[in-house]
Parts: sequence; structure tokens; C-alpha cells
Amino acid sequence: MEQRKQSQAELQEQKLEELKQRFARNEIQGTAKKEKVKRMGEIESFKSPNQIPKDLKPGLLYVDAPHFTVLIPYNSTGAFVPFHVSTIRAVSTSTEGQWTFLRINFHFPGGQTMQFPPSKDPSHLFVKELTLKNQSTKVNGENHLIKAANQIKELIKKQKDLETTAAASSKNLEAAQSEQALEELVTIKGKREVLENVVIRPNIVGKKTVGNLEIHQNGCRFTSTKGQNVDVAFSNIKHAFF
Repeated sequence: MEQRKQSQAELQEQKLEELKQRFARNEIQGTAKKEKVKRMGEIESFKSPNQIPKDLKPGLLYVDAPHFTVLIPYNSTGAFVPFHVSTIRAVSTSTEGQWTFLRINFHFPGGQTMQFPPSKDPSHLFVKELTLKNQSTKVNGENHLIKAANQIKELIKKQKDLETTAAASSKNLEAAQSEQALEELVTIKGKREVLENVVIRPNIVGKKTVGNLEIHQNGCRFTSTKGQNVDVAFSNIKHAFF
């Protein structure tokens, strides 16, 4: 036991000296925790006008769940303004007499979770909040604005869950790749063994990444259906089992 304690003390002293030398050579640097910031310019509700719902009713708020978008009526012309739920910070409802109010708070410049595009025109304005109201009548047992508020809250939660899952998958994939040796894959040009319709974990993006696994000269390559590649050298494979 005495020899073991002495050996441990010597190892600890040796490690501390190594760390001091690494700090002196700037090989170890502290990094501050970075908050995930979304860019307003990358948020998109519809890729084309054909995706806009056809059953919009003038003056009536519409929640488009498949596209994570809230379509807010604008004046009496039947026009709508789409807002992606990523731009919404919070929603709340209240009732005063015969009126029900829906308040929507948006992310705004200066916040920590949304990066806005630069604006050279000082007259440009950003929408910080909107309030909609309707009479407190119930349709199918529920007020339309209260129902819409619940739908928006559910979409915000779902959007955050998707972002968290995607970020975790990306982080796991980066960590897995960084641990691998920098050995370039030597591909086989001719006929090669292929395992089709397999799933890679962690996912590259989304909930499930499907693709094909090809065996090459010094490793294997996974190619997703979207064309994303992940190469793994045989020298980095500890176990392979079926």
C-alpha cells in the first residue's frame, strides 16, 4: 500500500508538470459555452406558393402544423402574413367581457436566441408582438383563438424538440468522427459488396438516416439517401458483429 501511494503521488506530480508545459505552449485553451443562435434569414415557411393552404378564410387565424407556420389575417382584403413558429417567443390568451384576446410575442433584435439580418434602412421595423381578438363564442365547444394558442404552443415545443435532436445527433457524429484516425478511404472502383437500406446511428440529421453501406479496400462508406457520406476505416473498428 505504501508503494502504491508513493507511485500514485509520483504519477500525479508527473501529470501536473505535463499540464503546466502544455498550458505554457498554449496547447490547452478554455472555451466559453456558446448559446445556439438561429438565423432569421435561414427560416422558411413555404418553399413555393403551392404549399400555402387553400382553405384559408378571410379574417380567421390559421395554424399550418405541417409547415410549423401561423398565418395571420391582414386587414379585410383576405391577405395573410406567415410567421414561422421559430420566430415566436411566447403566446398567451385572456378574456375580457365578450372578447377573447390572443397575444403573440416574437423574437426581436438584441435577443440572445435569434440573429436578425442587417438592415441599412433606419426606417425598417420589426414586429415585436401582435394581439388578435374575437368574440368569446365557442365553435365545437372551444374558442377559436384559445384553440389556436394551444396549437401554436404545441408546435413551438415540437420545433424545439426537433432542434435539440438534430443538434445532439450532429454533436455525436462530430465527436465520433473526431476520434477516428485521419486515414483516407481507398475506394474500389469496380464491383463491391453493398448492404442496402440500413440505418446509421447517431443520425446524420432528423430522426432517421437511411442509406447503403459499401465495403472498400481499407474501410467502409455509408451513403445516405440524401447523398451524405460517412467513412470509417477498418483500423478504427474495434468490433463488428451481425
